[in-house]
Amino acid sequence: MKRSKQEEGVAPRHGAWLVGASLALAVLAAPRSQQVRVTLTDGALVHGVLRGLVGEAREAGLELDLGEAGTRRLPLARVLAVHGAPPEPAGDVLAHLVGGDEIRGALAGGDAAGESFTLQSRSLGTVIVPVDRLQTLLFPARAAGRGPAEFALPEGSEADEALFRPTARGFDVVVGAIHRFTPSGVLFEGSVGAEPRQFPYRDLGAVALRDGLPREAAADVHLVTRSGDALRLALRGLDGGMLRGVAEAERELEVPLSEIAALTLQRADRVYLSDLEPERVEEAGHAFGDDALPLYRYAEDRAATGGFLVAGGMPFGKGLGVHSRCSLTYRVPEGCDRFLAWVAIDDAVLETPVRGSAEVRVAPAGGAVAFGPKTVRSGAAPAAVGPLAVTPGALLTLHVEFGEGWFVGDRVDWLQAVFLAAR
Repeated sequence: MKRSKQEEGVAPRHGAWLVGASLALAVLAAPRSQQVRVTLTDGALVHGVLRGLVGEAREAGLELDLGEAGTRRLPLARVLAVHGAPPEPAGDVLAHLVGGDEIRGALAGGDAAGESFTLQSRSLGTVIVPVDRLQTLLFPARAAGRGPAEFALPEGSEADEALFRPTARGFDVVVGAIHRFTPSGVLFEGSVGAEPRQFPYRDLGAVALRDGLPREAAADVHLVTRSGDALRLALRGLDGGMLRGVAEAERELEVPLSEIAALTLQRADRVYLSDLEPERVEEAGHAFGDDALPLYRYAEDRAATGGFLVAGGMPFGKGLGVHSRCSLTYRVPEGCDRFLAWVAIDDAVLETPVRGSAEVRVAPAGGAVAFGPKTVRSGAAPAAVGPLAVTPGALLTLHVEFGEGWFVGDRVDWLQAVFLAAR
């Protein structure tokens, strides 16, 4: 759609993505609890069946069924995240929203005014997404392995929207304005005053927009679903086999507990490193020279190769994905006195003919090594790092060195790396 509403400073009719009434169509099976692992701020890992959230405010806690050992309530103040089964991305469309939310599914058209489009997500059900929140609409089967950042509007273009059509040597770019989404394609106005033309979805690699509207509502959890959605919510409850949360504009959604891959709590007493800019980044591609280009650059909240963070069969929503050799240095935020993470070779290496092995360590700047050196190998469970004592304002370096054998499998995940505030 044309961005005239933004240009005129008028709020869009739909200020947030909404969950439609047909949510139940995607979750016909009866809601059920699932076996999970819960990571705690002291580095502990608790296994059990997630029953729900009990209590209120300061007394709230997660209730786990431990089998013969009975039940256990874990205070939310001590919980970092809930980890279910790894995500299995489903859907032929991936919507990247301004601010980082991602929704995967099948594109089912949009409203007649051209202000929104509808996705059918396996985990979330029917999701109506305002076009004004959209950054990139990616069709992975035709995107030639490119990520959303690689589909940007041409420099100097006065248009706010563009279509990318795959060719034998790249992509043709059509700039203009989205008129509206239909069940089979997007009506697109290629030049001012021109008659809108329909471009079938099957012919597109991506749709990119400029200057979308960011999320306004506060969020206190980061959710990754089994079907590969990733979004932030205000948590409202975990009961009846369902997670209840508010996306924006007080719009509530429900997700079966069995559809949770990772649910990370974001509270004032913790700062995840993936939400910070590193003070220094040093990366090299192989052991034969420090000036070699890195095989993969480090990634935030993703593995170095772009997939979700999964190690030892355990999914994480927050963390850093790197490849040896890599050193990331961060400044400890004010008020924080501990560092905690888990470290492992990403499970994606198990799908390759190589086996990863790398040496990892954590050290304050100019100080003795606080963790490691430790060798991590593919297929092994994540190893807890800390909690380690740190000093506010000081520097802390996460270092990954080449391991044994060929370096291509050295894909290391610093899982849920976080600075924790003084208790």
